[in-house]
Amino acid sequence: MVKRCYWKNDDREWAPKQQAVLDQEDLLAIGDKLSDLEKIPYKFYYEFLEEDGTCHNYSIIDWEILQLYRNCRNRSKLLTLKEKEEEAVEKVNQKLEEKACKCDLNFILGSLKNHSKTFLIIGLFYPPIIESEQLKLDI
Repeated sequence: MVKRCYWKNDDREWAPKQQAVLDQEDLLAIGDKLSDLEKIPYKFYYEFLEEDGTCHNYSIIDWEILQLYRNCRNRSKLLTLKEKEEEAVEKVNQKLEEKACKCDLNFILGSLKNHSKTFLIIGLFYPPIIESEQLKLDI
């Protein structure tokens, strides 16, 4: 059960190790430089309970959510970058809450090589909740 979704401020610049990876221009051979990849200065999270009551807080690194943030910020009619970013994180949070309440939300989890016991949400799968009627058996 999802208890809440929330966000935290994050660094605005890539860490040196991350930047070194992005500077490898032939890494994916896609034509565009990875070094131009924008660092999102916020992290989004779901806090949820397992069936046994264990509570978890997992960071969401799903591309779709990060792109939603970019789109909301870029489409904002507000004047300053700070105002646009604040509006964008609120809209992302609203979308995450909506998915948790109105859909059958499932997390696609992953971990990192050096932190194999730390999980991240790498994707969200949210089919609609289908209400069905129980049929009676005629015996």
